[in-house]
Amino acid sequence: MKYRISDYVLRIWVTSILMAPVLLLFMALEKGVSSAFQLFIFTILFGAILSLPCFLLFYLACRFIVPYIGKVFISKAVLSIIGVLLVYAPFLILNDFSPLLDRDKLSQILFITYGAIAVIGILGYPIKQAPEIVEQSETFTI
Repeated sequence: MKYRISDYVLRIWVTSILMAPVLLLFMALEKGVSSAFQLFIFTILFGAILSLPCFLLFYLACRFIVPYIGKVFISKAVLSIIGVLLVYAPFLILNDFSPLLDRDKLSQILFITYGAIAVIGILGYPIKQAPEIVEQSETFTI
């Protein structure tokens, strides 16, 4: 059975790139941060750039996992774990961030919002089957 993996992964990526900054914008406005809109634009741009390698790795993981695991729930559970690990990867690489031990509050907030939105997208969006292409042979009669 074939699936529309690229559509699924693209939806999750775009959702996390756009929705996590929206949550951060609301949190910044609630705290009265004067540069909240600049933070919003910054998180969209850098979130898209930094998550691009993770997007590609997630696509490869989906390509491998979805067709080989029969049940959708188990596939999505495994993909959720992989998604959180891939959200964590840029934080680990860039500033050696540890979510439990680090006192960097901005990294904690970013990690939690991006990770939560990614998991919501993974669990919420359906993995659609690709339409089957039926080959039609043309016969000519003379």
